[in-house]
Amino acid sequence: MSKACFVKLTSCVALLLPTALAVFPPALIPPTVEAIYDELVKDFKHDVTDDAKKAGETPSGGLGILVIDQQLTQVVLTMDSHPRYHIANSIFWKNATGDSPEPFTSISSQDLKNGVWKPRDESLSDYVLAYTQSLEANGKFSLTIWPEHCVIGSPGHNIEPNVLSAALEWTKTSLKLVQYVMKGRNPFTEHYPALKAEYELPYDPSTSLNKALIKSLQRADKLVIVGESLSHSVNYNVRDLVAAWPRSD
Repeated sequence: MSKACFVKLTSCVALLLPTALAVFPPALIPPTVEAIYDELVKDFKHDVTDDAKKAGETPSGGLGILVIDQQLTQVVLTMDSHPRYHIANSIFWKNATGDSPEPFTSISSQDLKNGVWKPRDESLSDYVLAYTQSLEANGKFSLTIWPEHCVIGSPGHNIEPNVLSAALEWTKTSLKLVQYVMKGRNPFTEHYPALKAEYELPYDPSTSLNKALIKSLQRADKLVIVGESLSHSVNYNVRDLVAAWPRSD
């Protein structure tokens, strides 16, 4: 549940973080990543930016500034894109009385074993147990039920108007295409960062590491990262990108 964007300069990529632009600790950044500046703008969509504004995290209209810079040679907007029927949405689950969990409920593998929650489609019982056990074993975020957000085709799936306007103005002036990367379309796994899902599914390549996106970002000389949310999507976009980045000798 979050949004981001990638943009590219004379060899420059930018990734938009929540209001205070994050500063990477130098020790965490390999020299090749430090040399990038292509703009990567992460998931600026109505549902996420509206929540951030309510929480006082970001000023309205302040998200599109980096995208306007005509030095940028590439812009990539990542978009949280969910079906309503999704493992992290209430309607996927029920308790013993048939009620769905409230938003921000955490569901553990032990909850499933104890019958606290189960999928409405009970044929998925073995899968959801394996899913939650994998999250726990690998130190991932616990399965959390989120308020419905960024449902494909809904107004909340749209990019925040100020960011979209700036991106479209950039493409008009530069005569280059904005790249849109949708994440989270598989209903059976969370997909916080744009680069890969929480739980990779062999039958769905979109849940695996997005090597094509990483390769395109590697053509940049500098990388700036901007977006929401800092705790989930932006955080793990950066971690995954650094982990996948080729190390120089």
